[in-house]
Amino acid sequence: MGRTAESSVDLNAAAAFLTSRFENVTNVEWVGEGAWSRCFGFVHEGRDLIVKFGQHLDDFEKDRMASAWRSEHLPIPEMIELGEAFGAYYAISTRAHGVPLETLDTSGWQATTPSLLRSLDALRSVPVSSQTPLPR
Repeated sequence: MGRTAESSVDLNAAAAFLTSRFENVTNVEWVGEGAWSRCFGFVHEGRDLIVKFGQHLDDFEKDRMASAWRSEHLPIPEMIELGEAFGAYYAISTRAHGVPLETLDTSGWQATTPSLLRSLDALRSVPVSSQTPLPR
């Protein structure tokens, strides 16, 4: 697999991008990357935010749709901005701190299970549109 536009976005490029868009950006830091995007955290006007860079606009659009379902038990980050950068796409949202479920040990699972079950229960109340196509 070759380098994609978003995989060339390093900490310096992300910081330059953010300071060109916003005033008062601080604490820009590498958060991580997955199969589809690279993620950097930053603080803007006292808010803990994230910027993700990736090739797949659909993924970010799904994040934006999901953010409409935020609630006390569905702590989905608020999508703030989507756009194009570095020959790919970016998404800026509020930051949700935590760790991937697959990295939890036994005590982590015991601590997390009650809130995870509340989230799954809250997810049952998310409206499903008859206009939403089924996944392929």
